[in-house]
Amino acid sequence: MKKLLLISMFLGATSAFSSATAASTLLSNMPSGALATFETNHMSAAIDRANGLLNSAMKAMGGKNAQMSDMNDMLSLVMPALKGSVGTEGVLGVFAVSGKHGTFEPGVLAVTRLNADARALLKSTMPAAKKPARVGAYTFVRQDDMFVGMSQNLAYASSDKNLLMSYLGRLSGKAAPRLEKAPAYAVPMNAVGAQELRAYFNFSAIAKVIRSQFATIGFPRLAAPVVDAIDTLGQVGAGISTNAAGLSGTSALAANPRSADKTLYSILTHTTDAFNVQSVIPANAESVTVSACDPLTNEYAARWLTRLDLFDPTGFLSDTQLAHNLEVQGRYLGDECAQVTLAGGMKASLSGGTMNHSVTYQKVIDEDAARAHMQDFAASVNTSLQAAVKATRSQLGRLGGLDPELGTQLGSLNSSLSDLAHLNFVYDFKDGYLVTAFSQKALDSAMQATSFLADAPDFQAQNFALSGGGFQFSRPAATPYTKTDLLRLFQAAAARSNLGAMYDKKTQQMLQPIAAVLTDVLNRYGGSSSQTSATENLLVTKSNINFKW
Repeated sequence: MKKLLLISMFLGATSAFSSATAASTLLSNMPSGALATFETNHMSAAIDRANGLLNSAMKAMGGKNAQMSDMNDMLSLVMPALKGSVGTEGVLGVFAVSGKHGTFEPGVLAVTRLNADARALLKSTMPAAKKPARVGAYTFVRQDDMFVGMSQNLAYASSDKNLLMSYLGRLSGKAAPRLEKAPAYAVPMNAVGAQELRAYFNFSAIAKVIRSQFATIGFPRLAAPVVDAIDTLGQVGAGISTNAAGLSGTSALAANPRSADKTLYSILTHTTDAFNVQSVIPANAESVTVSACDPLTNEYAARWLTRLDLFDPTGFLSDTQLAHNLEVQGRYLGDECAQVTLAGGMKASLSGGTMNHSVTYQKVIDEDAARAHMQDFAASVNTSLQAAVKATRSQLGRLGGLDPELGTQLGSLNSSLSDLAHLNFVYDFKDGYLVTAFSQKALDSAMQATSFLADAPDFQAQNFALSGGGFQFSRPAATPYTKTDLLRLFQAAAARSNLGAMYDKKTQQMLQPIAAVLTDVLNRYGGSSSQTSATENLLVTKSNINFKW
């Protein structure tokens, strides 16, 4: 915990001193080979907006008492400090460093710039009696299990001495590989571009570390496919920024073409020449996620289910022959998929009614084969689902009989099983698409639609490129949320956790301020959209979220 607090303090000490050139220095001297990085840059506007949101939350809670006044005073001190620290720049890198017995362990390196106030604050935490080590013009000391230092307008901390010295050496002008120039980092992060908050993950490097660890401990080869899948993810970068209209962000996936998992690579990089599913989705759908689904997806999922079948205590996977049925589906399904939340779904989710508003669409290339197969498949899923629920209830009952206290704790699981028992897998076909749901009500709503998303003005206004990797479109709830909606959610959650008897008028009164805050935040959401494009192995998704600050 002390290590985390110290790192957080260093990250929070970034100052307004950095220029465009200096801002690149923190990252440009980071050693290559990072497993992950977390970066902040010019977040002053975001902090202002967050401050406004917090003030609105306090007003929504109706707070004018002394406690709220103290909180407001604290925020008035904290927010300017944040603007003068993380509001400018900070970098944290995670590396694999040598551990005991030839193994690897995570090493953390954090670097910030300091203004005068932050320097004075951190100086008081530095060990005064220790003689510092030096790399060039930069010094550091050991403090507990961390290595920390301040020189000029920089502060730095690391859990590994060699890692810190490596950074300080580069900072002093030593010629050595740098993260910013490494293709593994540059390809996804250049696509992400400048953002207020960014993150980077090198899954191929993580997979390499995992393989090394497994070789040391003799881990069974059964885990090899999992590591291959991680390796296939290659490198991922993401960034997000605030603006007057809400938030915007970009993510980039540079899939690894040299991975052993060629099927997953094909799935990740698959694109579609033309999406048409928007022409059958109801016009008033609240949320739509459309993706280019490789025909190999079902075969790949079947392969994983076959592995998981060895560990399935309910027998659901064996009884449904789900793996086999997915392989059969792969022969008649095309490469368009859509997950849709129908009108009213967002509010229904507050009371657990999501399934009555959720449907999926999949393009069909052989409808005769699909009709012949789906009849038996749907019946098998429903029969096996009920059998699995019954078997699980029986096992929970035996556990509860052995330990009454444990039985009480398992009550929430029994409640979830009741929800599963009411599911009914249903399907139909509409204009070349297989439509599936776990509720007849949801399926009927989708099938009876007479106006469609493709013709909706707000959807057309997005100007989506109806090709590539996919797109996402979401609207705010049709009617504003109320405190009653949120209180209903709290009550349902209490009932599921066997705390329903404790949810009385007094409890509801205590939860009123929280419900007011959540209602205010939910009603600020104004919808979202995103578009995914692909160039060879690089998939880039650009997103926008409308939010009233």
